Amino acid sequence: MINIGLVQPNFQTGPKHLNAYYLPYSVGILLAYAKQDFIVKDSISNVEWVFKRDEIDSVVARLKNCDVVFFSIYVWNKSYCYELAKQLKITNPNVLTVFGGPELPHKNKNLFLEHPYIDTIVIGEGEQSVRDILLNIINKQPIPKIVQSDRIRDLDFPSPYLDGSFDDLMAQHPEIEWMPTLETDRGCPYKCTFCDWGSLTSSKVVKFGLERVFAELEWFAEKKLPFLTMTNANFGIFRERDMLIAEKIVELSLDTGYPKGISVSYAKNSNADVFEIVKKFKEANIQTGFILSLQTTTDTVLENIKRTNMDVNDISTIAKYGRKLQLPIFTEIIMGLPGETVDSWKITIEQVLESNLHNGIDVFFLQLLENAPIMQDKKQYQINTFTAYDLFYETADVADDNKILEGINVIESTSTLSNDDLLELFLYTWNVLGFHVYGISDIISIYLRNQHNISYTEFYSKLYEYNKTSSIITEWQKNVREAFYKWKTSGFFLVETENTSVLSWQVPHSLALFMHSENAVQMYIDHVSKFVKEAYPNVSVDILHDYAIITKHRVKQWGKYCVSPIEIETRTNLFEYTQNNSDMIEHTPHIYAVTDRYNHFPTNLAQHLDNIVYGRRRQWVINTLEAKINGTS
Repeated sequence: MINIGLVQPNFQTGPKHLNAYYLPYSVGILLAYAKQDFIVKDSISNVEWVFKRDEIDSVVARLKNCDVVFFSIYVWNKSYCYELAKQLKITNPNVLTVFGGPELPHKNKNLFLEHPYIDTIVIGEGEQSVRDILLNIINKQPIPKIVQSDRIRDLDFPSPYLDGSFDDLMAQHPEIEWMPTLETDRGCPYKCTFCDWGSLTSSKVVKFGLERVFAELEWFAEKKLPFLTMTNANFGIFRERDMLIAEKIVELSLDTGYPKGISVSYAKNSNADVFEIVKKFKEANIQTGFILSLQTTTDTVLENIKRTNMDVNDISTIAKYGRKLQLPIFTEIIMGLPGETVDSWKITIEQVLESNLHNGIDVFFLQLLENAPIMQDKKQYQINTFTAYDLFYETADVADDNKILEGINVIESTSTLSNDDLLELFLYTWNVLGFHVYGISDIISIYLRNQHNISYTEFYSKLYEYNKTSSIITEWQKNVREAFYKWKTSGFFLVETENTSVLSWQVPHSLALFMHSENAVQMYIDHVSKFVKEAYPNVSVDILHDYAIITKHRVKQWGKYCVSPIEIETRTNLFEYTQNNSDMIEHTPHIYAVTDRYNHFPTNLAQHLDNIVYGRRRQWVINTLEAKINGTS
């Protein structure tokens, strides 16, 4: 009989008050696959799970009697797993330690010398390899140092949810809000150089059976698991199949209340069919958003990162349709990609806004992952990086001798962007996100673009300069500037004000958080009104009046929630104009019903701020406006 350890530690996820953790699906499916072999199944005496970052000593005590421990490593747990294996080997030198996962540095010829506590590595999909290793242990046969199996083409094997693998674990931790992972297919047909999604599973997409997928969804609903993460690289790429999966999710949510929210990456070449999936989720009140992975619109950069085979840049029609329906639409863009410049970056933001993606931009600094193809391009593009230790929950605040930090290589400069250039484009982006994406200035800037042909780049470049007249914003920006440079030496990007502090990946969104934390939203609505009046004196008093009243009620402010629908009256058709409503000339309603998008009202400021940043992809902070004509909707 053998004792097995399965290690896939993760951080707590989402707002802290939820106490939410992912079920360790990656190692769970290894177990489920191996147990298909009755010799393996009958030989397992005990399974010890490690799903979160408990103190190393306590975890070693739980694992020390294992015969073999399997570690699944990625950027958020690599250092922790190394230290755990090291200490475990000291306690029990006879335990077999097996490492696999996307962040495994398997190309490093000195891997076993640098990590002597690793006995065996698994390259690629691990199911067959783990089964073979267990059979070798049972049959007392040698275990190879490197194990690699062929790509799995037939995914007809058991689910760790349905075979009961997680039942005991969940029963032992009733205090945790578990988050399941749904895997409906594997693989990605694209070869983006910054991504390691398909690095270990090749490009061919293979599918799990619909019967299994539906059964897993029913299991999630039965267990009342509120939030679902889907592993698809391109959900919606299989139109009919993925629509059936979406309809099953909607059916279960309407019947049982679960899931309440979904995280998923939609097809890169998104189209209206994919958008219909998001529409179905919204109609069922499932919290999600339509996420387009844009990254950049600069042609040379797209060539450099091998994304020229995508139609993702042709998104105006879909974005316009989504905005008309007031559905959350989101795009991701990456700062510091090879070939990008300050000017080309501003053009990317311009084109994103031109495509009507006004309330959904997420911005990240380029990160270089262990097995991403871009690692081979560092010399060509003079890519320099530094190690950031603050990109994950629970270790993001400050260095602590008792913490095991997880480091990621983050862009510092390229052949076309100096470190100072990166700061400049970051601060410009910080202003655009804070004012436009979070609803402070988007309506008036859209109006100016459509009615007066004022480009977004002109508007936000001028607003960027005008913000220097605000001593508060100037001080916030000074703090961001200083924190940016400290980040390169300390590994921690921490920006603080009198009332709040913002960490690492949240910093691009921090201007909005500061406004809300200091109850200054109305102050900056007035600030934008004054700016427009000075910079664009031809804008009418009525337009400025309507901008102010709409924005005041549209932005969800702490302590001023729209608990029940209210009506506001305007003087012009400003809101219809910014919604690209083709009927606005014939119908010019001046009365709007304002409602909270999710009927969600936190009871303290901290939760309000958490929801702004964690709910950014579903536009939590933006209320909906519904035009009323002749007193009816």
